[in-house]
Amino acid sequence: VFFPSKEEVYLPSLGQDAPDLAAPFIPELDKRGITYLDLSRYFRERAARGEALFWEVDGHPNARGYALIAEVVLSHLRQNAKKYALKD
Repeated sequence: VFFPSKEEVYLPSLGQDAPDLAAPFIPELDKRGITYLDLSRYFRERAARGEALFWEVDGHPNARGYALIAEVVLSHLRQNAKKYALKD
């Protein structure tokens, strides 16, 4: 699971560039057939709607950010239950 940094989430909405920290790893994971989940898109979508997903004083997710992580990971696991050999 790739967790975006606070800067990756909010700087683009301010018109500033932010490095995609997962980008160097993704081609290698794809090449090796390793599954991953990048949460960046989900964080950016919510941030664009005005949701505060990180604490103001540091780069850790706040309660809403952690709830988003749980929501996306759970959805991914449900959608891929057979692939991961998970039971209902």
